Amino acid sequence: MTVRGCAAATASLFGAAWGCGAASDPMATVDKVSPQMAYNDAATTVLITGGPFRPAYSFDTTAGAASANAGGFSVTLTSVSTPESAPPVSVQLDEVSWLTINKLSATVPAAVPAGVYDVAVTDPRGRRTERLGGFTSLGPDEEAPIVTIESPKAGSLIGAETTVILTFTAHDGSGHLDMLDATISGAGLAPDVMCPPAAGMATATCNFQFVAPPPAGDADRILIEAYARDSAGNETTIPLEYRLARRPKLTGLSPAIGPASGGTMIDVSGTDFVEPAEGSEGTQLLVDGQPVVVQTISPTRITAMTPRHDAGFADVTVSTGGAESLQTHYFQFVARPIVRVVIPANGPLPGGTWITVAGNNFRDEQTRIMVGGEDLLCPVFDGPNRIRGMTPPGSAAGSVPITAHDIDGGTNVMPDEVLFTYDDVATDPPTGCGGQP
Repeated sequence: MTVRGCAAATASLFGAAWGCGAASDPMATVDKVSPQMAYNDAATTVLITGGPFRPAYSFDTTAGAASANAGGFSVTLTSVSTPESAPPVSVQLDEVSWLTINKLSATVPAAVPAGVYDVAVTDPRGRRTERLGGFTSLGPDEEAPIVTIESPKAGSLIGAETTVILTFTAHDGSGHLDMLDATISGAGLAPDVMCPPAAGMATATCNFQFVAPPPAGDADRILIEAYARDSAGNETTIPLEYRLARRPKLTGLSPAIGPASGGTMIDVSGTDFVEPAEGSEGTQLLVDGQPVVVQTISPTRITAMTPRHDAGFADVTVSTGGAESLQTHYFQFVARPIVRVVIPANGPLPGGTWITVAGNNFRDEQTRIMVGGEDLLCPVFDGPNRIRGMTPPGSAAGSVPITAHDIDGGTNVMPDEVLFTYDDVATDPPTGCGGQP
């Protein structure tokens, strides 16, 4: 058997009991109704939070178990009266369900008159709690959804044979979306994109991919029209047109070498380059896949300044609307030479002292070592970290900087770090390259 009651249950040997909690239970509150407002064209499911919302419990004394009986709650909307308003309107919500001790769900029926409503919750014990002004009926939905094409960006180029990612969204505020789709037309394209929104949703996003065809001419365009309709029948269509561009070709790069610190003005030649216009960035120059700021651009020529880059070879390509050139040229970034030590660090004023200059990034024939601004005599390249040679005659006794200069990589930037000292000693000046250590 089952024995039921709303006080603290007491069981007999012949049945079970049910109860709603002790009389000293704290009074429930309604903290929030979500959504707090909605149009009345269709029914709206709301979530009521607060509590404690205590359901009735069934106690099976024979089995020694208890279970919640989620029924017995009711929710009522009562319009807030004003001096100008008609008599208060009372609306009973449908499908009231107990979810947790702090949550209920219910359905606001369609056609609830526009206005502000108090929300009252009555529990299975008949106890009632209210949220004043907790819900607003907005009346009929007369606002059309807001539709945005997020990708491709307005005014951007679409490159031939690229995979285009179409992303568009619709927002209907307090309404409900009923349909979301798009059409793509132009250059032989005619796909329809269908993205049915989930029931009762006010926001939806659609993603779609398609491959852009090669253009037949410079005037070819792709038209994307995004469309949304809400449950009240309000509609919005957003059309955006994009230029369809040919894949660019790269035919030349000059010069093809420069310092790793950047700053080399390069000239890139090719065909089907597109100048920036109508909000598009035009053809991009890429160094290792990264865009470089373009100085000038024409259909067959781009000039730009190289960025700072690690030493070594970098890929140089061009790209229009995501369509990258199939041809790649290479630019060699050369590291600036660095002088770290000179051995010995002094010698006679007339010169002729064989010294070893150690450092980094030395190159045979391209790296010049200078002592006090004069070229090292009889230089011998021993590798990227060492060059030997004879000191030139000095102009006066004292210390002078040892510097290194590369015709492509530049000059070491801190020339006073390593010094050679000319001693005021009279010796014969050097006459040849003999006597190498």
